[in-house]
Parts: sequence; C-alpha cells; structure tokens
Amino acid sequence: MLGRKKYSKLNIEDQILEEVSKEMNAHNTFEAVNVAVNLDGTEEESDPYFNGLGPFRKKCIECAGCMVGCRENAKNTLDRNYLWFAEKLGLQLHAETKATKISFHENLYHIETKQTTAFFQVRRKSSRPGVL
Repeated sequence: MLGRKKYSKLNIEDQILEEVSKEMNAHNTFEAVNVAVNLDGTEEESDPYFNGLGPFRKKCIECAGCMVGCRENAKNTLDRNYLWFAEKLGLQLHAETKATKISFHENLYHIETKQTTAFFQVRRKSSRPGVL
C-alpha cells in the first residue's frame, strides 16, 4: 500500500554502511534501501502508484524532510494512501478515538468509542452495517 521504490543513490551514510558490509564479509547482502517516496515524474502528477487513482503527488526534491514529515507531498504515508482510498470508498474516520467495544447483532455492528485526547472523554455509540 505504500508503493515503495529502490533509492538509486548512495549517500555518505550508505557508503559507510557498504564499507562496513565489506569489512564483515557480507557485501553480498548490501543494497540500497527501498523508500516510499515518489522519486520519478514531474512537478505534480496523478498518483504514480495506483494507476492514477490516488491523490496527486509531487516529485521528491531530496530535501531529507521525509524523516520528520514530507512537506512536498512526495512521500507515501498511511493518510495519503490507505486512508485516502478508504475515505473515497465511504469510510468515516474518527481521529483520536478508541473503540472500547464492538458487538454484532441484528445484522449490525454496534460500536462504543471514547476520545483519547480530550480532558473529559466523550463517549459515543453508533451502529453500522460494516467496520474496517
């Protein structure tokens, strides 16, 4: 779901790891890392990972911001892939919410939840024909 690709460059940290692999007689196990980043393409394009059905992407500018959160919309993340498609298919996402009880009767799922970040935890009950 994250659409990863092999990173084609070896940066200094990669070169050091490669040297260590040689010293350990394990160079045959060394390879570039796979990254969930759009390394190809143009400035902005339809999603290159899911036949253009996903959200628009930009090409990675190699700023290294992906370690703390891509500001360029080039990195594949849970919210930009899996959850994006789930919402397109009708999922109602309730952030900062924990399901405390799920039961099934009368052909419905009955869900009890509570907020996880509120000082006074709001509890809710709902019924749905399906859950993810």
